Amino acid sequence: MKKFFVAFTITFGFLLWPSIVFAHSGRTDSSGGHNCRVGSCAGTYHYHNGGRRYTPPVIDYSYLRPSPVKSGNQSYYASADNWCNYDVIANWDSISDATGYSVSLTKTAGGNPGNISDTSTNSYTFKNFEAGTWYLNVKTGNSYGWSDVVYWTVTLPKMEPVFEVYLNGNTINYNFSCQKEINAPQFVVDAMKKTGNSPKGSVKLQNTTTAQNLIFNGTDRKGKTYEKTINFVPATTPIPQVQGATTTNPIEGIIGLSVLGVITYWAWNRKTKQA
Repeated sequence: MKKFFVAFTITFGFLLWPSIVFAHSGRTDSSGGHNCRVGSCAGTYHYHNGGRRYTPPVIDYSYLRPSPVKSGNQSYYASADNWCNYDVIANWDSISDATGYSVSLTKTAGGNPGNISDTSTNSYTFKNFEAGTWYLNVKTGNSYGWSDVVYWTVTLPKMEPVFEVYLNGNTINYNFSCQKEINAPQFVVDAMKKTGNSPKGSVKLQNTTTAQNLIFNGTDRKGKTYEKTINFVPATTPIPQVQGATTTNPIEGIIGLSVLGVITYWAWNRKTKQA
């Protein structure tokens, strides 16, 4: 009896042992593994019987990345930050599946502008760039990634000093390109500040009833000095004239009539005596 009990215990325990050691719910998958939900392996995925390691599929989203830009252009003008340099406005064709654009203006053709969107529009302004050859690099991006970099060449000509100021009616026109320093009437300086410190523009005179001299001077990057004085004289209003009529001084008119009367009287008196 004792032998039977021992044998029964061993046999029954042997039958239960696999389920205790490998406690889990569900069968193994085609890879030989399964998700364990009970026992010490709960919350894990593991293998049995030499099953191969499961590799999750890699989904390629590259085909959802936006298309690269096809063409672009740029314009430039004297920079308000440095009148000897340029601000460059870049424009390119809009890409429908792009949510942003990463751009750079560098000395490297096709240089990667980075993975941060600089603008959501198809235009960007680069400030204060020296004369020379530059490359404008652009790539498009969205939530799935970035396109290839597209670039084109930007050539900025050497800025020559210009100190030009003249009066047109009651308006002062000026061009102070590539001047490191200028001195001008305060109302001109104030007007330039209101337009972003642009070296080119125009401003109306504040006083147009008094003759005045307006003095301008400047110094370019090579140390050459310029000076210009504008002489303003208010316009005078002429006396209106009637077409075909003449204006006579009243005294001159009286004298003329007196002389005419004397002559007339002399002629009449002479004619009477001859009669």
